[in-house]
Amino acid sequence: MENKVKFKPLGEKVLVEAHSAEEEVNGIYVGSQDNRKGTVVSTNNSVQLEVGDVVLFSNSAGIELAVDGDKHLLLSVDEIFGLIDSEK
Repeated sequence: MENKVKFKPLGEKVLVEAHSAEEEVNGIYVGSQDNRKGTVVSTNNSVQLEVGDVVLFSNSAGIELAVDGDKHLLLSVDEIFGLIDSEK
C-alpha cells in the first residue's frame, strides 16, 4: 500500500498515527496509562510493516513529528511490540 503522507522514514523506522490515549469507561473519557495503539501511515521497503497495519507500542516510544500539519510518531521497529489483528 502507498504511503499516506509525504514523508518516508529512513532505516528501521515507521511513521504512525497514534490512536487516542483516552478510553471511554461508563461514558467518561479517561487517560490510558497502558500501551498505545497506532496505524502505520508511512514506511519503507526495509521493514516488515505495511501502511494500514495497527501496531502496539509503549506510551514513551517514538518522537512526535508534525507531518502535513498533523501530529504523528516516528517509531523505531524495535519500539513496536507487535501487530494487532483487527479481524479477530
